[in-house]
Amino acid sequence: MPYPKELIRGISNQDFLDEAGTVQIDAFNFDNEREDYKEMSINWYDDEGALHQIFQQKKSESDEFQFKGGAAIIPSNKLKQLCISTTVNGDLCYERSQLPTNSYHGNILCTRSLNRKRVAMLRSGLALMVTRIEKRHES
Repeated sequence: MPYPKELIRGISNQDFLDEAGTVQIDAFNFDNEREDYKEMSINWYDDEGALHQIFQQKKSESDEFQFKGGAAIIPSNKLKQLCISTTVNGDLCYERSQLPTNSYHGNILCTRSLNRKRVAMLRSGLALMVTRIEKRHES
């Protein structure tokens, strides 16, 4: 399945947005690890269902919504450009990784062995690519 024009990164905390509403680096953490990579969960914006899924997702340990801060939208072509840039040098890639409960799910991956400064650079690059923030509308 081809990649859509955009991807979505859920923003779990209002504090990850500054007073101007700009997303901060804290919204872009590589939370899980596997053999060779650290993972950052995203949704591929195949259709409006991907955004709906983000806004309906709840924390596993409670009935609270997981993404209270909204959703950061990034053009897929910008992510691709970052991944192939000479500065990144192959340390960043992405994948589709559907889950039983989320067919839109994917990951941004960074090489597991990177030091903190290099990971922070990649996280900053991702934050700078955000083109818009979709706010949660409480119902």
